[in-house]
Amino acid sequence: RRGHGELALVRGPGQLDAVLRSGRTAVVIALEGGTALRDGDTLRELVDLGVSMVGLTWTESSPYADSSAEPRAGDAGGLTQAGRELVALANDLGVMLDVSHMSDRATEQTIAASRAPVLASHSNARTLVDTPRNLSDALASQIGGKGGLVGVMFHGPFLASGRPATRADAVAHIQHFVALLGAEHVGIGSDWDGVIQSPAGLERASMMEPLRADLGSAGLSPEALRAVQGGSFLRFWRKVDAARAPAPPPTDR
Repeated sequence: RRGHGELALVRGPGQLDAVLRSGRTAVVIALEGGTALRDGDTLRELVDLGVSMVGLTWTESSPYADSSAEPRAGDAGGLTQAGRELVALANDLGVMLDVSHMSDRATEQTIAASRAPVLASHSNARTLVDTPRNLSDALASQIGGKGGLVGVMFHGPFLASGRPATRADAVAHIQHFVALLGAEHVGIGSDWDGVIQSPAGLERASMMEPLRADLGSAGLSPEALRAVQGGSFLRFWRKVDAARAPAPPPTDR
């Protein structure tokens, strides 16, 4: 907890807003990788335990979707029927859907199948670094066009090609997505909790303030900075929450 104040688990955008206004640090629980989900009942159980975000795959393909690291060929590729059912259930429960790690086909199909916007919580721009793990401009535009969010992450090989990455490369990816989508659809995904090669100047959370200063120097307005540093995520979560299934009416007793 040192340096982060009191931690508070949040399960919805209203709670997130209240916790941030109180000066505490909000914790949002996410599940990365659909292989942990046996079925829809598992997702319901995890939501009851506090999970608010789920990705249907990780570096390996799952029963729900194929991964950018091992896309399946032909009709077997993309979002499976079980995946479509899980997308619908996540929408009903107000769970945020994360398409980071998905193949291009699975990402496109998830965007189309979901009635709520989706996010790529930690993905960079393929235009700047050509790797399947990064998002093409077309896919990023589809995410933003439906009200979604792209969070730039700090893994060096996804920020720069053929050389060690620096904080300036993270600035470049953020600038690219802001120009493409608007700041309200861009955030910071870091992925510090993963096993990543952090760029020089972004090795730890204390370096977020220099990143903010660099973004301001690069031309982002104060409003855009507020969006990228958390406002866009709150806006996105509110849209996901608004798309959830209405609560059933109370039964007569």
